[in-house]
Amino acid sequence: MVAAAALLEFIALLLVLRGQLAMVKLVVPVVFILTITIFSAFKNTIHDISILAYPVIIILAAFLQGRRLLIITTTLTVIALALLGILDLAGLSQSPMREYTSFVGDMLIGMIILVVSATILNLLVERLKTTLAKVEASEQAEMAANQELRNLKASLEQRVEERTTELTQRGRELESAYTHLQRRAAQFEALTQVM
Repeated sequence: MVAAAALLEFIALLLVLRGQLAMVKLVVPVVFILTITIFSAFKNTIHDISILAYPVIIILAAFLQGRRLLIITTTLTVIALALLGILDLAGLSQSPMREYTSFVGDMLIGMIILVVSATILNLLVERLKTTLAKVEASEQAEMAANQELRNLKASLEQRVEERTTELTQRGRELESAYTHLQRRAAQFEALTQVM
């Protein structure tokens, strides 16, 4: 079983390296569920510490998968937990704790906890995705506003440069006119002294 799980995980790695993530999103959690279920079935079944991996698998699935695949993963996890409980209730397991297994106390509550956890995680992931989309939209708006400010600054600098050039030209014209007027005034003064 361990060799089969390792082979499937290796195939999943190859698929990731090829960029084919769709199949990997389903294969990895399913392999984990099967591995944990088989391992627990030969140990202490529903009372084995390894069943704590089921919520971890659901957490990973919530981040890796979409809503539909998360539902499939959660359903498989609940079925695996139920199978371990049924093995205990039917007396088919070798667990020394099998006589303490109850449908309501162990199986039903465990299944409810898994489903509620998956639902809460799905809601949290959806909220995270929504927040991320808002942040990305805000970032895009900020980048657009910054670009507009840069454009306005460039336009303003160009207008200031044009106005400065225009004023410099006007200053030269005024200076030329002033010089011309001074010469004319000097000529008139010389003319008045001669007369």
